[in-house]
Amino acid sequence: VLDYVTTGITDANYQSFLQNFFDPKCVTPQMKSLGQDFLTFVNPDAKNISPLDIPKYISQSPIQIGIPIPQTISWNQTNVGWDNSSLIAKHAVVLLGINPDGSKQILDSYNIAVKTLSANYPIIVATLPVVIVNNLPQEQVSLSVVQQFLNLLRSIGLWYN
Repeated sequence: VLDYVTTGITDANYQSFLQNFFDPKCVTPQMKSLGQDFLTFVNPDAKNISPLDIPKYISQSPIQIGIPIPQTISWNQTNVGWDNSSLIAKHAVVLLGINPDGSKQILDSYNIAVKTLSANYPIIVATLPVVIVNNLPQEQVSLSVVQQFLNLLRSIGLWYN
């Protein structure tokens, strides 16, 4: 998902991406092996946090948030306002940051785009990604390997720096 945002692949490729993203037949044995290798070094997890604690954690990592969808304002725009409708979380997005005016920068993954939610837009649920490192190698790891690992964590939204 982040690759699409950062590389700007074409709309034709985007349609193919949407068709293949959730298709388990598109996962190659090499991809599965890489994922299994990754899990020997880290244990990805999540921690529910109070929406009131978001300012404390947002500088450490993007935060997954559950938000309601406004009933009278179009969701499919860059700046989304709040209409004081339902307070039931019906959509999950990644909170990237909070602006000085209280508006919120998010990454919406359905129509992949960075959007701004109004300052009064409610956050119902907040989840902080947590990565527990295990099975640390006993030998010294080169800086390039560490950088590759951090880049991988950044690309999936588990490391922000």
